[in-house]
Amino acid sequence: MEQPIGLRLPVEFVQKIEMMSKKEREDRSTTMRKLLIEGYQLDQQREEIKKRRGLEEQLKKDLERLGIKPLGILLSSLV
Repeated sequence: MEQPIGLRLPVEFVQKIEMMSKKEREDRSTTMRKLLIEGYQLDQQREEIKKRRGLEEQLKKDLERLGIKPLGILLSSLV
């Protein structure tokens, strides 16, 4: 079940939301819900990328410590 929330936003931002709502032919709540969900998903993806980069850097350090030269292939490019 959906739960309503309230928040205060700058007038300029609300105007942009209203313009987007008109363009998409949706009500303001639907537009805000979509933007919040998309923003959350992007944040999660960004966190995953940072995590992978950290693991990649640690792997490079471990390989160098073992005397193994990295091939220059990034793990993130394999996924």
